[in-house]
Amino acid sequence: MFQRVFLKKHYTLGDSEFELQTLSLVAALEEFDQLWTRYEDRYVHELMIIECQSRRFIADGIAADAALTGLEVSAKQSGEFTLNPVKKGVLTQANVALCKVIAKINSVANFEGHGRDDLGVDILQAASDVLLKVTACESQNLRRLAEKILGSYLGLRQLLRRYKENIEVVDPQLRNNPDLVEALMEYEKNWEKGRIYLLNNKRCDQLIFFTNVIEGLCEKYPAFKENLECCDAEVFVQIPMVMLLKRVDKEDSDICDVFLPQIMESESSAFQMFGQLRTDLLKLNDRFSVLREKIQNVRRTSGGSMGMGGFGPFASATTDRTGQAYKTLLKANKGSDAQKTAPKKLSFDFYNFLETRILSEDYARQREAPGLGEEETELLAKNVLNLRHLSIEMQRFNPMEWNAFLDIAISK
Repeated sequence: MFQRVFLKKHYTLGDSEFELQTLSLVAALEEFDQLWTRYEDRYVHELMIIECQSRRFIADGIAADAALTGLEVSAKQSGEFTLNPVKKGVLTQANVALCKVIAKINSVANFEGHGRDDLGVDILQAASDVLLKVTACESQNLRRLAEKILGSYLGLRQLLRRYKENIEVVDPQLRNNPDLVEALMEYEKNWEKGRIYLLNNKRCDQLIFFTNVIEGLCEKYPAFKENLECCDAEVFVQIPMVMLLKRVDKEDSDICDVFLPQIMESESSAFQMFGQLRTDLLKLNDRFSVLREKIQNVRRTSGGSMGMGGFGPFASATTDRTGQAYKTLLKANKGSDAQKTAPKKLSFDFYNFLETRILSEDYARQREAPGLGEEETELLAKNVLNLRHLSIEMQRFNPMEWNAFLDIAISK
């Protein structure tokens, strides 16, 4: 009846113009319309449920961050968390809960990284310990890595707080949120570095030593520092050469053994080359020591200062041409008593001369002693080339691991 009234009103049709088939069609269309409306209602409802489920990790992260923030505020106000082990444990558990949620979000959303789901709180604790225990004098770059780890964690927490204001802005397909993906990538990248170099005490000590050496070289050699800042290719050959030079005296903190294990294999060419190199350098070291002793005797008998001439390397390897003194963190000057009992090593002056030769060959050539014979000069040049060859082999053995190690040590 309704169809008839509607059609007559809007289309001015008479009763004779209606047929049964027409009315049946109208009834079918009305039934279809009702069913479609119910379908859309259910579809939108299901879509809302799916979107809510897709955002559940973000919602869980927001809740975990809110709980942790409340505990942190309470800790700052009362100070009990630093004194009460039980409450300090509660704060740690809140961090663990948040890290678990972040790890789950990372496995779902971080399609540009590795998408790891094992990003635990132990890295954050290790980073905090580094900032408490390692001073800037020991290793600025290790502290910088710890700051990056904690900073990326804080960046994710700040992003969750922003999402808390309006979670609807989060695309249910989490990988379609560029700000979230970027924050997760930064967190995962720093976490992976921390896992290698902060959780392993030996690797951490090696990194501290390595960064200390590089920072000391930058202090002693301004040209080296400038080249390092410009990422000059030669610098990346010189750094392993210095580490190999330190291994001659077994003062490389086993870094060469890690990145060039062939140096310990008696059948390898690297082992044989390094053994011959050490023998040659110790032989040259004796020659340098004899020349230096002669110079000191001449000075004592002359009763006054003597012109340096070509004997520069024996005067002081820690001064420049103007006589300005530099602190050295790279090699200790052994006392006479220690030298009698310790294994044979390069003298302080000869070591620094070789170091200068590696980092500034032209300058070192000008300071060579005139008492050094032609054969010894050639032997010195040959072994500098051998150091260079072994340096390249060290970089080639495991380039990804070496580059990661170097990146932490020189990153700004």
